[in-house]
Amino acid sequence: MSLKLNTKEAIVLVGGLGTRLRSVVNDRPKPMADFNGQPFLSFLLSYLQRSGIERVILSAGYKASYIKQNLNSNVNNMSVSIIEESEPLGTGGAVKNAVDMIQGERFFVLNGDSFCHCDLSQLELQHQSSGAQITMLMTQVDDASAFGTVNVGQDNRLIAFKEKSSLKEPGLVNSGVYLFETTLAKHFPFTRKFSLEHDFFPKVLSQIGSFKVDSPLFDIGTPSSYRNACQQLG
Repeated sequence: MSLKLNTKEAIVLVGGLGTRLRSVVNDRPKPMADFNGQPFLSFLLSYLQRSGIERVILSAGYKASYIKQNLNSNVNNMSVSIIEESEPLGTGGAVKNAVDMIQGERFFVLNGDSFCHCDLSQLELQHQSSGAQITMLMTQVDDASAFGTVNVGQDNRLIAFKEKSSLKEPGLVNSGVYLFETTLAKHFPFTRKFSLEHDFFPKVLSQIGSFKVDSPLFDIGTPSSYRNACQQLG
């Protein structure tokens, strides 16, 4: 049963260069790729609006002007604002650049080029009961070689990250959706540029909880995965 979502804000990371997708999408940023007649980002925003999110901050970089010109700033009464990077900051730097705009005590972070269905209110419920400072959405995939895997303990806290491997094996992976306590932002590195996955999460591992779903993980990072997402989610 879906509960009422108390966390009303989300930062969506849409600043990537999208170099692997440029053979099929080269005139716009990756999250704005055509997705069955609408931008993929619009699909993602509609999901957030239906989940109960009321305010979204887009952390943009590459071709940010395209997003400003082609994305509606109001999605069914959900406010959407854009903060622009002057240079690529990495996933961590992008969140740090936008976090001052967060008004509440916690917020979601999502990658703007992937989708894994989750009842966000259930994730929030587990997050609040666990006492974690971050909760990471995870799912099992048949081939984890493109992602790297995550080891989780019996208490659902993270134990370790494993780097990408050339072996095509199943594994539990990070889906690119997180629920952050706003106070944790004070522990971000002093540097402007950093990666959540490589530079920040390993340093706060004991404070990260996991929420597992059976949903497939779709991304639009490569031509083949982009075509698959259009076919499966269309």
